[in-house]
Amino acid sequence: MKHLINKETFKKLSEEHQNTEIQRLHINEVILYESILRPQGPKYTPIGRFKLE
Repeated sequence: MKHLINKETFKKLSEEHQNTEIQRLHINEVILYESILRPQGPKYTPIGRFKLE
């Protein structure tokens, strides 16, 4: 995370709640993106698609 103010607090909270269910989602595909940083802004290009069963 680019602008995380208190990393230790975030780490502690994420460890305490790592098994807490917030919402169930059905995921049927994962897309892998390449990020190219440019002066006018980042460019995201999909480089792989993976279907899940």
